[in-house]
Amino acid sequence: MSNKLDPEQERLIRLRERQLSTRDPGIKKKKFTNMISEKERRTKNSLSIGRVWNAIPHIWRGAFYGLVLGLIIMAVLPLSGF
Repeated sequence: MSNKLDPEQERLIRLRERQLSTRDPGIKKKKFTNMISEKERRTKNSLSIGRVWNAIPHIWRGAFYGLVLGLIIMAVLPLSGF
């Protein structure tokens, strides 16, 4: 028996492989889906200044505003001559 396949058998093998590959989602599609989901996870978990600032309790933010205002007043008062 010969190792060489006739053209009809080769065509059937190619056809079968093509049909199996259409049923399989494929490596490229999996990579693309993983890339999209990774980007979504990064954007959901990204750290922003606004989110951190809103996580600080209101009383501490008020104290920070007071501290900054006090420092500005202390820096400006000696310049005005009081």
